[in-house]
This record gives sequence, C-alpha cells and structure tokens, in this order.
Amino acid sequence: MKKTLLFCALFSISASAQLKVNTSGNVTIASTTAGPAKLNVGSVTGYDGYLLRNVNLYSKVDILESQLNIGVLGDVNTSNSNSEAVTVGVFGRASNSGANKNFGVIGMLGGTTNGAGIYGTTNTSLYSLPNTYGRYAAYFDGNIYTTGSQSASSYLTSSDRNLKENIAALCSEEDRETALDKVMDMNVVKYNYKKREIEVDENALQTMSEDDKAALELERENAEKDAQKLHFGLIAQELQTIYPNLVTEGQNGMLAINYVELVPVLIQSIKELKQEINEMKGEGQIAKAPTATAITSATAEGKTSALYQNTPNPFNGQTTIRFQIADGAHSAYICIFDMQGKQLQRHDISTSDDSLTIDGTQLGAGIYLYSLIVDGKEIDTKRMILSK
Repeated sequence: MKKTLLFCALFSISASAQLKVNTSGNVTIASTTAGPAKLNVGSVTGYDGYLLRNVNLYSKVDILESQLNIGVLGDVNTSNSNSEAVTVGVFGRASNSGANKNFGVIGMLGGTTNGAGIYGTTNTSLYSLPNTYGRYAAYFDGNIYTTGSQSASSYLTSSDRNLKENIAALCSEEDRETALDKVMDMNVVKYNYKKREIEVDENALQTMSEDDKAALELERENAEKDAQKLHFGLIAQELQTIYPNLVTEGQNGMLAINYVELVPVLIQSIKELKQEINEMKGEGQIAKAPTATAITSATAEGKTSALYQNTPNPFNGQTTIRFQIADGAHSAYICIFDMQGKQLQRHDISTSDDSLTIDGTQLGAGIYLYSLIVDGKEIDTKRMILSK
C-alpha cells in the first residue's frame, strides 16, 4: 500500500510538471508557462498576442538543429488502395465573416530566409524537400489542376538558356511547310464549355447545414454562369495533327493546349509573312497605290496558281475547295489523301474553274490532305477535317 501511494505521489509530481491547467480552464502541455489557447502544446513564450485572442489549439516547437521540425502533423493512411474511404491529412473550414476574411487554411512564411507559406507536392518523402531559392506564398512541386479561372498580374515561363538543350530554329529550309502554312491550317473556333455538374450524395444533402447548402447553391450558380461564357480558341484534336507537341493528354484523358508556346509560332509566321511581302515589293508585285492602271497591268501579266483552305472546315456534309489556275496551264487536278499518304480521290479540273465541291458522305470521319497539281507540279497541300 505504501509503495502504491509513493508511486502515485511521484506520478502526480511528474504530471504537474508536464501539464498545467489555469483558472480559465486552459490546458498547457510540455511547458512551465500557461498558454492563452484552450489547449497549448510546447513553449508559449514569444507568441503573437493578436493571433491567439481566440484559439482552441496552439502548438509550438523549439527548433532542433539538422532535424525536421513540425508544429502540427496530420497523417491519414490506409494500406488498402481500393478502399472507398475519404482521407484528409489536414482539414480547415471558415465561413460567414462579414469582413470578407474567411480562410480555410492559412500558411505564412516568417523571418527573412527563403521558403514558402504553403508547399504542395506529389512526393511523399520529407527527406527530399526542395531549396526554393526565394520567398514564395506558395510553392508546388508537380502538376496543378484547377476547374475554375486563374487570375494574376502576369505569368512567367522558365526560358533560361541554361535550362535548355537541342536548341534549333523553329523552321529550316528543309521543312516542307513554313510556320505560316501551319498557322493557316489552324481552325479558330468559338465555343461554350459544357456545364460542370456538381453532384452531392442525397444522404449527405439531407444532413447538410444551411450554411453548406447556401455554399453549394452559390457554386452551382457560378457553374451556370461559366457555361454561358463564350470562348475562342482551337480544338486540341485538330491542333494535334499540326503541332503535336503543343497538345498534352491529361491524367483524366482530356486533351489540353499549350497556348503560351503558340506565341513563338505566331511570331515566326509574322516574320515569314513580312519576308514574303518584302520579296513581292522587291519584285514590283505590290504597288504603292491600287490605281486602275496598276490593276489593269496586273491582270495583263496573268495570274498564278494557288490553293486555298476549304470552307467550311471542319465539315460534316459538303465543303468547297477554292483554287486558282495559272494562265497558260495545260492540265490541273486535285487529289485527296489520307494522313498516311494514300490517294483516295482524284478530281480533274478545268483551267477555267475556281472551286471544287467535296461530298463528305463518300469519306469517313477524319483528317485528310488535299493537293493541287498543275502541269504535273504540286502547287500546295492543305488539311481538311471531316466530322460526323
């Protein structure tokens, strides 16, 4: 009995040194000083009084040199990768502040050394944390996916020469098509995104609070507004046939376009167009003013052969290919090929014709090439897209 009482007394003394409860009911663990939060872990000296006016849990770690120091650690793990459980390491929610200052989770970078307020990665090893070489509000190591819009004062793309290899000109003399040719093959469209459905389990909806229901309704209203916005751009499947490196398949199987790297292509095409204009000026093909005399002279000199983009493109019924045959030409025809170069159709045309109608019902859905041949020479080749 005496041994038991002695043990309890020693345990009580030890516990009182590790755990304190002040008159307000606040609990402090591993510190000799009572803290201001409901539950305080570690030293509470030097804390920011503004931050701790109304806090349930406060945790502070005194740094150990050459060690990984963590204030709060949340870890949820399952050995069964097929489990239908939802796992969340750290969860934060904030709502209904009339001051418009609701933050589910806040991460701050203190001091003056490099680092990040928030760090996100798909690498689960804490032994390979990166050197940020700067101070950032957020630092992500891996791909980032968003379903909504992104806003920023500017976007920067890493482009330092020291990061690159195999640097070469975008177009060379050996290329069959110039950047301008490929830009002319691009089909610019306008479109709406399909409405993003926000589904909630019926059982969860029944138990949802009024605040959560209001937030859900607001999210659905925003999704409806987004679906009504008109957008302009390219179709990834079409651009993939022209510049496959500018199209990426995401982990969800959907294709995405790297519009940023389209800018160098457009710059190159403008340079090529400027060069063509300068050459035409040098050859006297462009008059400074379109006078009646100049127009008459150009007509007298005769026209050259040319092939134009079909319209409409893409098409699902018929499409029209317009062209021009040079004066004095003896024979001309248009051939249609599949993407492997196999000839599918040949249409002989008169030198007086200027258009040809293609019946899409004779072809399957896909991408095709068509070429204008005049007196045995290829004038030009372009792409057309048949959708059904």
